[in-house]
Amino acid sequence: MIRNLLAVVAGYVFFTFSAVLLFGFGGIDYSRVVSPNLILISAFVGGLFAFFAGYLTAGIARENAKKAGIALSALIAIIALVSILAQAEAETYWSQLLTIFLFAPLAYAGSRIKNKRSE
Repeated sequence: MIRNLLAVVAGYVFFTFSAVLLFGFGGIDYSRVVSPNLILISAFVGGLFAFFAGYLTAGIARENAKKAGIALSALIAIIALVSILAQAEAETYWSQLLTIFLFAPLAYAGSRIKNKRSE
């Protein structure tokens, strides 16, 4: 149980690092309208980090990799949904929508691929 929790936390921290890179260091305001090129770059970078976050989570969780992958994916999507609800004044929700519909499923996919390779 503790191992699964640590696996999900580690995966989420790894995934969050992509947001820090793009939005923190890049100075991008994800609540504003941005160029389509920036959305594509964010989708690519965030997708890679999400996939490998799921892979990392499954690697740490080992026996319960599927459950840990589901938990990570759900955590990513729920936090993005809470962000939408908390930011009613935002001009756009492109980042949160990418997170819910692309990054969360890619995190799960990463965990499943790691789980299949470990079997």
